Amino acid sequence: EKLKGYKQNMPACEELLSLAIEGNDISMEYPGLADLMSRLEGIVNGSGAFVKTSSRSAKDFADLPALKQAFEEVLERLGTSGATDEEDPGGVSCENTAMIAMSYASMSLLKSNGALEVINTFSQSERIWHDMELALAAQGPTHGHGDANDGASEQAWWEESLVVRSWVQLEPDMEFRCFVVGGQLTAISQYRHLIHFPRLCANWTEGAGILSALVDAFETELRDKLAGCFPRDDYILDLAVQLAPTQDSSTIMSAARMAPDDVTKVWVVEANPFFETTDGCLYSWQKDFEYIMGPPRPDGPPVDSRLTIAPKKGASSLIYADWKSIVDGSRPG
Repeated sequence: EKLKGYKQNMPACEELLSLAIEGNDISMEYPGLADLMSRLEGIVNGSGAFVKTSSRSAKDFADLPALKQAFEEVLERLGTSGATDEEDPGGVSCENTAMIAMSYASMSLLKSNGALEVINTFSQSERIWHDMELALAAQGPTHGHGDANDGASEQAWWEESLVVRSWVQLEPDMEFRCFVVGGQLTAISQYRHLIHFPRLCANWTEGAGILSALVDAFETELRDKLAGCFPRDDYILDLAVQLAPTQDSSTIMSAARMAPDDVTKVWVVEANPFFETTDGCLYSWQKDFEYIMGPPRPDGPPVDSRLTIAPKKGASSLIYADWKSIVDGSRPG
């Protein structure tokens, strides 16, 4: 509801993009844009990058023709579940497979090869638009341009930055939301919690041991680096496990055990504030607060963790509307 209506108030990006492509002087209409694009171009340089703001990513961006094409290509590679109507009542497995395909497709659209692609993505994202509106509103009465002697602070209360990172191919089942309280890792949820991932479930505590890889990375590297960065050392980490190149869309539907060396690296995607506004994924801030906070109960594991262990009927009804229209169009009936 908070985002409702933002899209109709967002400026159309077509004019901005066409002017930029044609090399027109747009400094008056969009001050600072030319300099920003020049700096982005020098960093991205056609090699592929993931670009986000310091608050959020533009993961809701949907270039529908490109998204639909990418989705259909991945869905063809994944194939159908192979289940009969009796084995798969309501088409739950087919829906889950389509959701996996959409995960791959939507992730691929976040790869930018140039400054214009970044601007195109950001200018069509409700998440980015919403954050920028809030950031502008938090600049104070002079929006940072007041006279130093007039008593108005030039310091922005909310400063936004762009974060540019080299593109790393990650698998959609290998991202996780991790809760840290007092510097202790207390709980881990799979990030794309609406989807059942057979490969992840088969290798959580066995096979490649994804859970152990996450805990080890936090305890041996990340905890010390982040000590003192957040109040009381409470924060929420989004981590991603990079797998060997042989582990891709051809194996994501498999429940086969991977080898431990199929885990090649654990990446920090971002660090989030320890607020209820940060989505708990498979944890409810109200119902599961004791699990989030820790310390673990005497009869429980050192770190609580949750996976989606079976396909969820109707899960596609909870994704972005543009994504849902494509997923629904792929399903029979």
